This record gives sequence, structure tokens and C-alpha cells, in this order.
Amino acid sequence: MRRAHDVGGMEGFGPLTPDSGEYGFHADFERRMFGITMCALGKGLVSSVDEFRWGVEQLAPEEYFASNYYERWISPIERALFDRGQLGPGELTRRAQEIAAGASVPRLDEPEWSDGFVGFVRTAGSFGQPADATARYKPGDRIRLKDVDPPVHTRLPTYARGKVGVIERVHGRNILPDVRAVKQGDVWEHTYLIVFDAQAVFGERAEAGQQLTLDVWESYIESLEA
Repeated sequence: MRRAHDVGGMEGFGPLTPDSGEYGFHADFERRMFGITMCALGKGLVSSVDEFRWGVEQLAPEEYFASNYYERWISPIERALFDRGQLGPGELTRRAQEIAAGASVPRLDEPEWSDGFVGFVRTAGSFGQPADATARYKPGDRIRLKDVDPPVHTRLPTYARGKVGVIERVHGRNILPDVRAVKQGDVWEHTYLIVFDAQAVFGERAEAGQQLTLDVWESYIESLEA
């Protein structure tokens, strides 16, 4: 089953409309949602970015497309709090109704949360380990990406599955998102920069002579016979 968020390379969504150089938040709730999410990560309420992304990906398609970028962020935080027993059934809705009716919102100043967030970032997998002799592939190897449809979070986009490319670089070892997203531990795998011919991926509608590059975990790759 292809999930609603996995729309890379698909058509029919209309043109991209950049913000004309404007960056940042477009509404106050977006600023608040960003702050809530950073606190949730810093306090360990959501254990990893991969768990957070998996929470967003579980939204029903109709809800996913009806929500903007920041509106989707509340779902994984709600899910994590319910799983930990820190929110009970109906509690969030009840509190939202109270605030809408004029109830005061207490302000909690907890500067120590920033230390937790810094610690989270340092262990979030953004900082990999050097490549070693266990790397299965080397630059110049022709490979194929697996044509699979994982039931949980993955960083293997649909448009690239089953496509043939060439290893250009071995990046090193990084934590496999698929496993960490479902809180089954940290599995370190080599990652590779792979180059694809754009027409081999997107067909003749892609411009001739153009290339596509992807960073890919080792378990997403299968060897080609020489």
C-alpha cells in the first residue's frame, strides 16, 4: 500500500508555489506547534525523528491532505503521549474546549528542556560513523534498489524502487530509520550515494542527460549480476 505522504515523482498535484523569499511561520499556531514538538523531542516524549515521522505517516489520506505541514505534527505527539499513559481518552479534546471557552493557559518556564533537546540532536543519528570493511558495496558497483513496500516507516521512496543505479560514494554507517521508527533499537548500516539516469527513473518525460542522486541504506539495495 502506497502511503499518502509518499508522492515524490507523482503528477497531478499542480505547480509548486514558493513563498517568494518568505521563510518562517505563517500563523501563530505554527510557531506554537514547532515549540511543542521541540519540547517533546527534548524531553524524550517522542524518542526519535523517525518515530515522529512514522506517526505523521499513519494519518489517514483524507486527513493528511486536508492538513498543512504543521497541523500534521500534532498526531505523532498525541500518539506518543497516549502510548505512555500521559494523556487519557478525551483529555485533549476536553482541555481544548476549556481553553476555547476562556480557561487560562499556564506558562511553564523550563530552561533545562534545551539541554535535553541538544542531547537528542547529538544522538539522533544525524552524526554517522565512519565506513569500515564491512561495507558490502564500493564506488562503481551497479546495483538495483529493492522493489518492496514496507508496512512501516522507510526512507526508500516509491519512485526509486526497482531502479538500477551506480554507487558513487560510501558515506559511512548510520542508524536505519525503519527499525528506530518502531522503537526496536538502533541498527547501524552503511549508507551510499547512488547515481541514477533520470530517464531510467522517470521515463522519457525526464530531460535527457540528467541524473538523480539518492542517499540509500544498505538494506534497501540488491546486487546485480555482472
